[in-house]
Amino acid sequence: MKCVKITIDKRGNEPFLVFGNKEKIQQVFVNIIKNAIEASCESGEIQITLFQEIDYHVITICDQGKGLTETEIERLGTPFYSTKEIGTGVGSFNYI
Repeated sequence: MKCVKITIDKRGNEPFLVFGNKEKIQQVFVNIIKNAIEASCESGEIQITLFQEIDYHVITICDQGKGLTETEIERLGTPFYSTKEIGTGVGSFNYI
């Protein structure tokens, strides 16, 4: 709805396997990317980068939103805390 462009940069040729509960891991990424879209301005861009370090994989998700203050970052994870105009801070779970 915001015309946000999503680009994915997977570096390397090795398979990128993630072990765990598929639905829960998928939901984590849905929630993070949804938040990135909401934080982005019209016609913004979200960059998802996947690469391998020595013993582990790294996934970064970067948006062009205004970011958070240090105080907001310290409060992340606190129950009922949200930086959104509409929201309860308890999160939502949209099971796929």
